[in-house]
Amino acid sequence: MKKNSFAIALLALISFGVKSQNTNLVSARLSFNQFELGYQRTLFHQKIWGETYIGLGNQDINTKYDDVVAGIRIGIPILANEKNIVSIVANVGLYFPNNQYYNTITPVYSCLFAYNRYFGKSKTHSLLVNLGYQYGNRDYAQKNSNTDFYTTTIGSFKVSPVYFSVGYGFHF
Repeated sequence: MKKNSFAIALLALISFGVKSQNTNLVSARLSFNQFELGYQRTLFHQKIWGETYIGLGNQDINTKYDDVVAGIRIGIPILANEKNIVSIVANVGLYFPNNQYYNTITPVYSCLFAYNRYFGKSKTHSLLVNLGYQYGNRDYAQKNSNTDFYTTTIGSFKVSPVYFSVGYGFHF
């Protein structure tokens, strides 16, 4: 019985090694408000995937691509065939606005639908489309001073609620 269990465990381990090809993805995504570079890895025998990303955004008052965004995504495929995959994705990230008036780190939460379309004979290239809702809101205090008096104003930084991005992915 122990030999059979060991043989089954060894075959499962070897088959996991064979399936581990094309489980990594390097991606670049562009949306209206940000640009991201990401690394995605398939987890648990191709049922769940995880991704880390970092990028630049422009959602604060100076509208330059100088803000930093970073986070992680977890996705579960809900529809799949040979060339297409549709996943539901949960995202947790941080948004770091960079301007001279305020500095507030904003947590961002989102729920997305991700579409992945493979192309090429070897299926190493793909088109990535993400669409969903995101929430990020943080209050900040802006301090102003003059020679005669000192004032503080309270403001609120909000991330755009609609997230839509298009990108390219390379599987290896």
